[in-house]
Amino acid sequence: MKNVGVKIPSGEFLVYHFTSPDSVRCDPGGKPLDGTNEAGRLFHSLENARAYASEKANSLGLVGTGIYDDQWRIIAQFASQESLRRETKRRQPGRLLLWSTALLFVGAILLWWEIRSGWTAIVGFLIGSRLLLSGTLKMGEAIRAAHLTRKGTIDHREP
Repeated sequence: MKNVGVKIPSGEFLVYHFTSPDSVRCDPGGKPLDGTNEAGRLFHSLENARAYASEKANSLGLVGTGIYDDQWRIIAQFASQESLRRETKRRQPGRLLLWSTALLFVGAILLWWEIRSGWTAIVGFLIGSRLLLSGTLKMGEAIRAAHLTRKGTIDHREP
């Protein structure tokens, strides 16, 4: 299927591809849709569509797959193993804690520098306060990730 303006026949299913982690539709090679490349494949049964989508998601690197029904509702999505591995690595509590500590430290230094200068260079306040806020939010994310990891409920989705 190359034309995205078509209707999916009743009772059939369309397997589409998307890039991870932004879920932007693409062709099986990961290139953006431009009207000339493959936008998806039609299947007569959900089982065949599910099997094809699962197989392709595991073999395409950062390209995931999904299934539309004849009403253009998403039935299932299969993220690629590589994108799941990257997402899990990005959300490691130690990494998040390191980033939050760095942001808090630099924010505090800039705010301290602004106070020491007698509030003459307002840039220190603007950047420092933003870094303090970002560091605080990142610290909350690190604490939540550590809590989920300790409970054993970190998201390890199986396609």
